[in-house]
Amino acid sequence: MWTVDIDVGGTLTDGIFTSGEEVFCVKVDTTPHDLTVCLFDCLSQGAAKLGFPGTNEFLEEVELIRWSTTITSNVLAESRGPRIGLLVSEGHESDLYGQEPRSSVLNRLISERDVIGVNSSAGETEIMNAARKLLESGVRRICISLQGSHRDARREIAIKQIIDQQYPDHFLGSVPVLAGSDISKSAEDQTRTYSALINTYTHGALAATLFKAEDELRQCDCYGHRWDHRKDQRTAQRRADLPQALRFFWYSCSNLAP
Repeated sequence: MWTVDIDVGGTLTDGIFTSGEEVFCVKVDTTPHDLTVCLFDCLSQGAAKLGFPGTNEFLEEVELIRWSTTITSNVLAESRGPRIGLLVSEGHESDLYGQEPRSSVLNRLISERDVIGVNSSAGETEIMNAARKLLESGVRRICISLQGSHRDARREIAIKQIIDQQYPDHFLGSVPVLAGSDISKSAEDQTRTYSALINTYTHGALAATLFKAEDELRQCDCYGHRWDHRKDQRTAQRRADLPQALRFFWYSCSNLAP
């Protein structure tokens, strides 16, 4: 079985193919408009170099693909993520659980007017009012990060469920809602909040490329996949209950704090 490592650079994309005993390298042009194009160009050239009749036949012999990109870094550097909203524990709207009175990410990653404090006793009405306020102001994704949720995430999950029930996925006005406790188990509230914000901000660009790659791999009869945002210390996993599983890892190289 073969292992494939593909590193997407600004100009060129490098591929390393190894079976444990043999190592082969290929190089193709990077396609910034669609990174799945250079991914499959690399796989195609690798298959040809190894003597396979086609990419499909080669992928039948592949156990693992590691795909390194800088999508997350690019989204952050170019500030081209969606407008996001944040629900935090009341009293931490400015410091975001940090020691400084005002968090450095405010008006950079997220507008300070898009951060709303939630009282520990807030009911469904108060939560929905906060969510509507964010959505009516133009927010496209909502992140929830409450103090101490690494110990008990039930409050975060309950708030997420309330919003999800009001704006389900199949509705035109649906809004993605992410809970900080789902993204990071860090005991530091600020670290967990920042990780959740970064994930919320970059999720769309990552998901669009991952799902496109998944669709094309399925067309190649490579049905299962798994990906790991290893450098960001954020993990997402999904497996299709179909035969002939190909483990598929994604490394988004952004060198961010966990």
